[in-house]
Amino acid sequence: MLIKIIFVIILFLECITIAKLKLSSILPVDHEDEHNENNEPDEAGVMMLNAKIGRGRTQLVNDDDLMDEQFTELENCIWNSLLAKEHAHSPRQIHPLLSPPPEYPLKFSVENLVVEQVDTLSRASMEFNVFGHILLSWNDSRLQWEKSEWALEGISLEEDRRRELWTPDFMDDSNCGSNEGCMAKIGDLSVTSSGQVLGRLLFRFPSFCRIDYRSYPEERNDCCLFLGLADIGRTVEFTVGAKSKFATLAKRVHVRRDRPMSAVVISNLMETSPWAVQSQAIEPARVDGSRSDSLRLCVQSKKEMSTLRIALRIPVTIATLLTLVSPLFGDLRTQALVKCLTLLLQTICFLFLCSIAPASGFGGSKPKLYTFYEFMFTLTFLSILVTTVCLALSRMKRTVPATHSVYLGAKMLNHFLCCIEPDPATSYQRHLEDDTTSTRDMPNHGQALQNDYSMEWRHIYIAINNLFSGLCFSLFCFIVIFDIM
Repeated sequence: MLIKIIFVIILFLECITIAKLKLSSILPVDHEDEHNENNEPDEAGVMMLNAKIGRGRTQLVNDDDLMDEQFTELENCIWNSLLAKEHAHSPRQIHPLLSPPPEYPLKFSVENLVVEQVDTLSRASMEFNVFGHILLSWNDSRLQWEKSEWALEGISLEEDRRRELWTPDFMDDSNCGSNEGCMAKIGDLSVTSSGQVLGRLLFRFPSFCRIDYRSYPEERNDCCLFLGLADIGRTVEFTVGAKSKFATLAKRVHVRRDRPMSAVVISNLMETSPWAVQSQAIEPARVDGSRSDSLRLCVQSKKEMSTLRIALRIPVTIATLLTLVSPLFGDLRTQALVKCLTLLLQTICFLFLCSIAPASGFGGSKPKLYTFYEFMFTLTFLSILVTTVCLALSRMKRTVPATHSVYLGAKMLNHFLCCIEPDPATSYQRHLEDDTTSTRDMPNHGQALQNDYSMEWRHIYIAINNLFSGLCFSLFCFIVIFDIM
């Protein structure tokens, strides 16, 4: 008890000294009068000084008039007075402010949330660690002081003072420790005269992620983690400001080259990752039926790989385009060869797509890019099938004439739109003349020529193939232009 009394007396003397320093820093001194009167103090100044000291700590000047050293000393006086007051109420405790505040329930207010980065151990890893900071505030009635006694609105707590004050201990459900690179540290503490404590929670914890592969290779990643306080024997409540609940960001995600074995140190020596944080959200939540609140923090990020997306789509798109415009290359046999070649190119592109797919698969969902490949394969296969069937039918001899209007329409389509004839080397009339010459020496060649309508049917088969290619080409352009797949 004697030590405490001596401590209070020393504290009072220090505060009186601070008051004298503050007054001397603002009192005007007439140097000319001091020189003329052999350094005798001004009588009015002495009277003012005595009046100020007589009133003690009850009247302090504006904080802007204080120097940095004086301001720090004044903050020390306030903090020491708070410690002395708490020691008087709790004489058996060495550090009484290290116990939780007496408020019940203990309410925390989330003023601001900033997600600095989301880092992964490697590009192939599905584990994401969220790093950021939260601005928190809570009330502690033990830290209140009267403005009439101390004119400061608030004080900041240095590192040595933070060790003497209780701060919330946050943790997540993963039981991740500092050896794994996880942390939760309260810093930048300040206290107001009303007992409100404001601090910044710096955290880094692994998150539970759900990846949406539908837009692969630019998939989206939704990660959430729960932050709660260690058991302090009382109910904890969180309130989140409206501006802090949701936010849209444009931050890059980083990949850490090596995993530290101690506390996380933010460094610029990081490899840029294609992941980018787009939005964040925070809200109170109850976990496992607990009566105390926890903070549910969710971050949405997107993999920005437009170059890879274009590189995976353009080759198969060009190959399919060659398939659909194959009627411009010549007869049915040439078209079939071109389409088989494009099918080979599509197969090579699909094998490359499978080689860069995630080793763990796509979680039961099929990306739109794979649907696009399936659509291109289907178009190419159907086109090859139609061309092969038409080529086989064209080799058969027909003795039954086709409808004249259908034949004329098919001939016009082939000649003017597709620039194709049944035989590219000769015209239709010349082909009939050659056919007549070849069958002139045969018996009953006149009757055979009258019953041979194969050329008419070839025009119709080629027109059917061209119409199918045109229909597939229109559907292909619609899918590609509007990016449906």
